[in-house]
Amino acid sequence: MHLLNTINKQDIPTAHGHVNFPVGSVGWHFHHKAHGELVHCEGGAKNPYKIIHIGKKHGINKEYARGHGINTAPQWFKFEKKISDKQYDLLSGVKVETEDVPDKFKIIASISILRKYETQISRKVALKLKECTAFMKDHGLFKGGIGDIETISDELWRELWNKFIDSTDPLVKKFNKELIPPFDKQEKEVLANIKKHPPTTSAITDEKGWRLDKETCSVCGVEKAKLTPTQERFIDLWMFDQKKWAKEFAVVGEPNITGGVFVGGTAALDAVESTIPFSITEAETAKFISTQSLKYAKEINKTTEKILRTKLTAALQSGDSVVNVTRKIKKDVNAIYTFSKQSRAKMIAQTEMIGAVNKGSLEGSKQSGVVWGNQWLSALDDLVRDDHVEEHGETAALGEEFPTTGLEYPGDSSGEASQIVNCRCSLKPLTKKPR
Repeated sequence: MHLLNTINKQDIPTAHGHVNFPVGSVGWHFHHKAHGELVHCEGGAKNPYKIIHIGKKHGINKEYARGHGINTAPQWFKFEKKISDKQYDLLSGVKVETEDVPDKFKIIASISILRKYETQISRKVALKLKECTAFMKDHGLFKGGIGDIETISDELWRELWNKFIDSTDPLVKKFNKELIPPFDKQEKEVLANIKKHPPTTSAITDEKGWRLDKETCSVCGVEKAKLTPTQERFIDLWMFDQKKWAKEFAVVGEPNITGGVFVGGTAALDAVESTIPFSITEAETAKFISTQSLKYAKEINKTTEKILRTKLTAALQSGDSVVNVTRKIKKDVNAIYTFSKQSRAKMIAQTEMIGAVNKGSLEGSKQSGVVWGNQWLSALDDLVRDDHVEEHGETAALGEEFPTTGLEYPGDSSGEASQIVNCRCSLKPLTKKPR
């Protein structure tokens, strides 16, 4: 919303039908729509505040609101008088300092803003964004006005770290929970395949049998007996459909990854007190979401198949009876998926959400138009990698990599697994290049 310097206490018509409504010595700038609603003169659908006529008064739906000035600095106001259950008197606004504004009012993302995305993204994604927006507003998770701070004190680091964990933990837990059903369904498919194609005597060998050729396992590096053609055929029959399950996991991943990107992008814009809503449909952001949603899904299936093939091969080469081998195969499959649901799902959710939030933060910094680069913030506890301890406090300009890890952001999906799995580091935007 534009603020105009004026001491006139009357409505002043201006060009293009605009009207100034004074708030103390500063007036708000609006224009009238045909239905009588007042909106930000340059905000349109991006305006985070709704202003309506109530009798002869103008009501605003926020207790605190921030406007851009014309030839003035942006200013926060608190509206002290209510004219209805949900509206404050626009003319009751008084200036307040940024630090006196509750965090939840600094989150400019509005559920109304997200309506325009619903024709461009899936309903699940739209619902996830609404869920994230409501969560951010309810909890006031982010801290504004920190973009110009170069040196991070222990006190500020702790505050930023706690806010980061508070914002990401619920996302990780929700994603973790949503990964369990597809693992369950995939396990049932594998067991159904085994039931449909039970192992036969001809599929079971041992090192004393007729096949003694050796090869090094590509998964574990251990020299083992080669699979016979019959064994290869059985294991192929037992495997799940890679293409089908890439889609299944992508459907779960896309809304969660989008939500993480949205939270990170909104946090970055909030950190520099930008009134620009974060856009998930900006080209680079949208490309990351679609690419990462499929990439993570394929990697899940690739890892699961490797584990399954290793265990199934060992069972078929045990030389045991058909009954015992069948029992062992089923037991191994159950153990693999129990581990996936209890441990892997959490690791996947943690890795993907931290990466998504930090990627969103990076893209939010780019969208702000005022950020020079980012500062790496580590958890600084016993679980942090040595490389990430070294990165703490380091800076990188937008589009550049951090010096020690070679990552553009914590959880960078282009990095090695040794650098990103279970990472808990975060970014802080910087509006100026450090001296």
